[in-house]
Amino acid sequence: MELAEAIRGRRSVRRYQDKGVPTESILKAIELACWAPNGGNFQPWRFFVVKSRRIIDRMADAVQAKVDLMAGWPEAAEFGQTFERYRATASFFRHAPAVIGIGMGGYQSSADKVLQKRSETDPEARDMIRNRAEINSRIQTIAGATGYLLLALHEQGLSSCWMAGPMLARREIERMLEIPEGVELFALVPVGYAAGTPAPGPRKPLEDVVRVLE
Repeated sequence: MELAEAIRGRRSVRRYQDKGVPTESILKAIELACWAPNGGNFQPWRFFVVKSRRIIDRMADAVQAKVDLMAGWPEAAEFGQTFERYRATASFFRHAPAVIGIGMGGYQSSADKVLQKRSETDPEARDMIRNRAEINSRIQTIAGATGYLLLALHEQGLSSCWMAGPMLARREIERMLEIPEGVELFALVPVGYAAGTPAPGPRKPLEDVVRVLE
């Protein structure tokens, strides 16, 4: 599969066939994901492959409980059917044959360390810390690996969906996956063979998103 074909052909899939996924295929995709660019080549990502139906159901139940709780708040009523659709699909990953939890260990660059030491006495250093916190290099690192992972799964004929929504139950899921201290969960990626291919979503014209300075 050509790279352009893989990028344009990948879809976020939420319905899967009742068919197992080979662990070897998932591990191959993870190995490729580990070639993603990352801060200082620190490679702080961690992957947790879940094929246990019991654990997947428990994760989905935890997420659904959080969303059901939110649905009972008066603030949710303002969003009516939009929130109800979210509530109905929040735990769809319970039907996936496998789910990959993507976590990340601690990472602090030399710049971060210098700024931390300097910030107690220098307001400009504190401003630099705020700037770096807003772009969060840890999240950029894990996002790069996740993007590679989705493409690597797609190249093998597998479908997936990048999910941040389940992080409503982040701490509960971390305990279920026995994630070690010092590692934080950032996303779940359900994996399976697609039960139908979604139509591609529209993309903005290039001229609307690019500015070339020469």
